[in-house]
Amino acid sequence: MHEVNTSMVRYIAIATSYSTTTLNEADVVAVSNNSITPSAVQLYTYTFDNTVTLTGGTTYYIVFLTSNTPTNGAYPVGAGRVALNHTDYGTYAPGCSYSGGGTWWPYYKATLTSSVSMINVTYNLYESDGTTSVSSETVSQEPSSAVNIPSSLRYDYYYNYTTEGTIGTTDCTIKVTRTLKNANIVNPLTGLNNNKSYYIKTRENKRYELSTYTSGETTYLAAVVKSSLNISAKKFAIINYEGNNYLYSVDDAKFVTYAGVSTEAPLANTVTGTRDRIVFSLTTSPLYEIRFDGSTSKIFNASNSQAYPYGLVFNTWGASSSQWDDGCQYTIEEAEAFDPTAALAALEEFFHPSYTVTYKVKDVSGNVLFTSEPIGTELGANITTLPAEFKRDFCTYNSVDVTISQPSTTVEFTATYSGLPFVLSPSYDEATWYNMSIRGTKYVSKGDSEPYSLGTATIEQKNEDNYRWAFSGNPYALVVYNKASGNGNTLTKDGENAVMRSGSYTWTLCKNNDGFTLKVTGTDNTYVNDVNSTLKFWDNASAAADNGSTFRVEDVVDNYYDFVKAEALPYIFANTEDLAQSEPSETIGKPFGIKQETAAAIVQTYASQLSAQTFTYQEYQDIVSAKDAGIIYPENGKFYVIKNVSNNKYLNVKSAGGIYADVDAPVAGSIVQAIVRDSKTYFATQGLELGWCYTASYAALLDAAGAGKYAHFSITVPGQVAFAHCLGNGEGSNAVYLPYSYYSVNESNQVVGSASTAATAQWIFEEAETFTIPLNGVGGSYYATFCVPFDVTLDDATTAYTLDRGEGTELTMSAITEAVDAGTPVLLVGTSGSATATIGTNYTTTPVSGTALTGTYLEIANFDGAANYVLGKDGDNVGFYHWAGTKLNANRAYIAGSGSGVKGFALNFDDDATAIKDLNDLKDSNGLIFNLAGQRISKMQKGINIMNGKKIVVK
Repeated sequence: MHEVNTSMVRYIAIATSYSTTTLNEADVVAVSNNSITPSAVQLYTYTFDNTVTLTGGTTYYIVFLTSNTPTNGAYPVGAGRVALNHTDYGTYAPGCSYSGGGTWWPYYKATLTSSVSMINVTYNLYESDGTTSVSSETVSQEPSSAVNIPSSLRYDYYYNYTTEGTIGTTDCTIKVTRTLKNANIVNPLTGLNNNKSYYIKTRENKRYELSTYTSGETTYLAAVVKSSLNISAKKFAIINYEGNNYLYSVDDAKFVTYAGVSTEAPLANTVTGTRDRIVFSLTTSPLYEIRFDGSTSKIFNASNSQAYPYGLVFNTWGASSSQWDDGCQYTIEEAEAFDPTAALAALEEFFHPSYTVTYKVKDVSGNVLFTSEPIGTELGANITTLPAEFKRDFCTYNSVDVTISQPSTTVEFTATYSGLPFVLSPSYDEATWYNMSIRGTKYVSKGDSEPYSLGTATIEQKNEDNYRWAFSGNPYALVVYNKASGNGNTLTKDGENAVMRSGSYTWTLCKNNDGFTLKVTGTDNTYVNDVNSTLKFWDNASAAADNGSTFRVEDVVDNYYDFVKAEALPYIFANTEDLAQSEPSETIGKPFGIKQETAAAIVQTYASQLSAQTFTYQEYQDIVSAKDAGIIYPENGKFYVIKNVSNNKYLNVKSAGGIYADVDAPVAGSIVQAIVRDSKTYFATQGLELGWCYTASYAALLDAAGAGKYAHFSITVPGQVAFAHCLGNGEGSNAVYLPYSYYSVNESNQVVGSASTAATAQWIFEEAETFTIPLNGVGGSYYATFCVPFDVTLDDATTAYTLDRGEGTELTMSAITEAVDAGTPVLLVGTSGSATATIGTNYTTTPVSGTALTGTYLEIANFDGAANYVLGKDGDNVGFYHWAGTKLNANRAYIAGSGSGVKGFALNFDDDATAIKDLNDLKDSNGLIFNLAGQRISKMQKGINIMNGKKIVVK
């Protein structure tokens, strides 16, 4: 177990018994398994290959397998400590033998005086930032002992050390932080700078500093002992070029180059190949090895014994142990600023010889648009296309095939303009003028104040010189004129503003979507931009695609015939594409068309212009004004019916909130009367007036007469109009005009509000003349009650009767031989299923009272049929009876309950027309009417009439 290697006499043994001549194996307690230096047998920590248990107060012999005598002190042994007494030195016994093997055992007798339990202390080393870990080591120490950084972690020449933590009675960790004493030392892997020079020194700066020496005509890299010779340290630059490093002597203005393994390193004006680049690798921070990339060997200072002029010339050494040699490890210390221009130029010249190409762009006429600066290139480089940075939007370019063979080459390209948004003018005097907008809605004009304001523009403003712009030059150098500024002035960048100034300022023309941008030439991202509705600049990459930088142009209008054709001629001609063959528009003389005399006057006044299809701006203004003055709006007091364009059905007012467009022909609820008050138009119908309909969720409403909701008209095409209703002070105020309240028809044909003037909100106004009243047939006659707010004249086949009550329960029928007055509730009797009513001129808001009939203009939703009497039949007997229904339709009449208990009123045409008959006594009647000559007549006439065999007197 305790074998001893006689050739490696560097062990220690612990024994319980020993003599100067014999050490028995049985007496050996433990043998250490770590070697010691023979000349340094002193305080040391030993590791044993077995567990050592010592007893206090027992004498043990410490035996060293070495020829040196141990010094006094305390030697750690296992888990305890052995105190040595120098008076107990043993006798050196060269012939001592050990039964386990080995000879030459000096001995030392010691007594175990105390036993101490050791603890593990881990020292963690960090860089100065306190977070970057360097290394770590764990050692055995006495509890509560002093912090003692292991020597393997210390590098006192370069670093100061601080510690955090104390040693207690259990295993612990101590944080050690190191800080470079010399702040100028840099890490060549991360901290080099082309604009700095450096001192390069060998390990611990004890021996050499990097310098150079000259022998004959050649200068070499050298290392100089600071105290020797008459050569001082020199400054070096470490030039990074295209990702590689090159060593450059600042004082000699030359590069250090590679000449092979174990040879001197000469200096040259430039590098001779990629093998001359240098590479750094870390040994022990802040020490780094340096090698040429052409070799795996390190740059190394040769020994003084070699035959170099100073004995200190650097060459390269490839021995495996070179990484530990002081001469291969360097610190790099920042010296002072350095201008690397010349060094970089030399590298550029070697790796990229000075061949240049100049790019020239011409237009198709041979005019030079652009010439680049000479640009470095490679010998033999092949050029086929113009580089992207020299291209411009709105241009296409030819291809070439040029191989670089000369030091200086010019390559020409031809640019063809493609898709320009405007015509390029040769000059101001021969300019093609445009209106120019930004964002598509804000027009650019030369204002009187700067910066120029951007905003909407009328047709009249667009015709002004301030709004007229022209473009000259080319996409590389675009000149922008304004007509009002006159010749010699162009759009110019003046500080923050784009304004007109004298001279020929040029812009770079760029494309953005369907428009173009103006970039300040020579900048990457500065564009003319809409800044708070003024013409300024935005310097940002986003400006290139921003809508606020995008201009669009429109042709300046000199002939306004197209405007006349769009805005005036459709009111006059049926076909505006061929006026010679066109008939008059069918809307002439109709509401929202124009008057016949206006159309004739326009045709006569502008005959020559219409023939030539040429109008000046003023003529256009005049003809539109004449047309507008001749528009036919609803006239005060006239009656109209209104048809919806989308479903071709007429307006039908049934209740205050039930307005529809659901009938194919006008009915009583279709008739509206125009009322003009203070130049505003209101529409009366069913005793009320048309009012608001707020949104698509709200139905159109009727309002009280005189409530003030007047009509706002929006004519889309001649004869068609969208109309809404306003209140109060004007159409333009949100508070008083609801722009989303155009009368529109929904899927149920109900009239609701709309913000759009589409077909569902378009109406055709027709002057109201007649409408149809449906009658219900019983036997040979047809009946209906009827009440409207305007007077009507009925056709010859229909008679209207008023019903009056006499005394008690008597009812008198009186035929109306003339027009039925407005608001009069009547009973209609006819010979067919419908009656035609011709509209009169009078209008009343309230049904007439005082007769047996009560009239209603609007639907009665909660009608009490059990208490009142409505027109009906009992069998074939027509009369007024109680009814189980709960809704009475609009424009009807009924008999209000009398309280007499009468079951009903039958229509009886005998001599006693007022008699009230019991319902069961009523006889059949066919309702035919004859005069005294026996001739059948269609309606009651003055005098004696015969109906159902009975005489009826009409007064």
